[in-house]
Amino acid sequence: EVEVESIKAKPVWVVLLHAAGHFAGVVVENGTKVLASKSFHRYVVRKKQGGAQSANDSTNGKAKSAGAQIRRQMEKMLREEIGELLKSWRSHLDRASRIFVSISKPNMSIFFGDEDTLSKKDPRLRRVPFPTRRPTVKEATATAARLATAHVQTREAYDAARRAAAAEERAKAAAAAASSKAAAAAAAAA
Repeated sequence: EVEVESIKAKPVWVVLLHAAGHFAGVVVENGTKVLASKSFHRYVVRKKQGGAQSANDSTNGKAKSAGAQIRRQMEKMLREEIGELLKSWRSHLDRASRIFVSISKPNMSIFFGDEDTLSKKDPRLRRVPFPTRRPTVKEATATAARLATAHVQTREAYDAARRAAAAEERAKAAAAAASSKAAAAAAAAA
């Protein structure tokens, strides 16, 4: 009953997504009405090698190439832009009943580096409990809508779905076993 009351109160939520040089944030009311939104993108990922420049620097030492220097500068700019945005959204953050974040653990300092803006100890803070796509305003808005949606199913439907998933897993295992058995037979015949 408490949750029903909080929905009637039109809660404000903040959703912040970050991955691979992309950032998106939205402030939503009632899970669907967007009050504010912003996204940034910076070139920080090493082409054809994957991973951020800072991750490569910590693993292999600081690279001296021009591209590495550009990526480092872009990472710094992205951190600063996100910090400025969070400061400008101070009123939204103060009003929010929940703050959802999706960010890798090594990059947590981007959101929580300045304790005045956002604190890891904030009781309103939650991690997004499912994988998200590339951070865009559209994805952040869809994430907020998904978080605000409750799916209810009967016990019978739940049990049927579990049985179907288990049968599918057994079929995959049987197909894999048959495939490896056929490959072994072909190798023995050759």
